[in-house]
Amino acid sequence: MGDMQALATVMTKAVQEALMPIARYAASHLTCDKAVALLRDWETPIPFKPEALDMWRAVAELLLTGSGTFRARVTKTEGFPAGEAGQAFKDMFEKFVGELQQISGADAAITQVRRLPNPKYEAQSSEIVAVFAELLKIA
Repeated sequence: MGDMQALATVMTKAVQEALMPIARYAASHLTCDKAVALLRDWETPIPFKPEALDMWRAVAELLLTGSGTFRARVTKTEGFPAGEAGQAFKDMFEKFVGELQQISGADAAITQVRRLPNPKYEAQSSEIVAVFAELLKIA
């Protein structure tokens, strides 16, 4: 998966570790139906495998707007409530995003995660292709 390789170039272990406390804070202030809530217990780097796609989508949801640009600011809607603690994490988020924007292709690599197909469908698709390949041999 070339898309995962592009993501691996951007979201290194160090970058993920810098984002983890910010993501955990935001996730802890969101209801379970929000994608970012998956990051509530994020303590180890996310692998670059199709099985981890939901986690990567949660990261994309935290970092990007609906149009695929980095969030310039965050509010309680994204898990950053008003108050001293909220402001401290908002500042950390903005600093993190500012540094991430300096990495060439970061926004494109993270945006691409949203477009990747679900891995369960890929398994079904490969089975269908195998069946048709057998049929073609018979024909």
